Amino acid sequence: ILGYVASGFLLKQLFASRLGDDGNEIVSLMGGTLDVTPLRLLLLIISALLLSGLIASALMSITLYARSFKEAQSYIAPLSLVMVFPAIALQFADFFGSNFWVYLVPILNVLLFMNDVVRGKLELLPLLLTWGSLIAFTVLLLV
Repeated sequence: ILGYVASGFLLKQLFASRLGDDGNEIVSLMGGTLDVTPLRLLLLIISALLLSGLIASALMSITLYARSFKEAQSYIAPLSLVMVFPAIALQFADFFGSNFWVYLVPILNVLLFMNDVVRGKLELLPLLLTWGSLIAFTVLLLV
């Protein structure tokens, strides 16, 4: 999130001012925006906090059954691998189209929503589906 803010500020202040309208056109062709608004920053922070809550609840749920530190590590190791798959799937985000079911898939939904926020595509339904599913899965893992 800090990288998004810093790069948006630097691009807007240093490069876009020198390129004029061509700079904004180049950025829009790449699928992004140069506007770092407080609303977008707040959406990114809340999404990151909800994702960290989901991961923490998953770690607690898994390690609860371990009898030792080493056993807990062996249970958690596959989880790190599973969490990489949504990041890999993010490069195919354009193939998902406007299917809103992908915003129900944990971890992938946050990555897609953050991608939408960075690109400037703010919609209410993906926001509600993402945050709702994160809260629901977090509660399910803690119960």
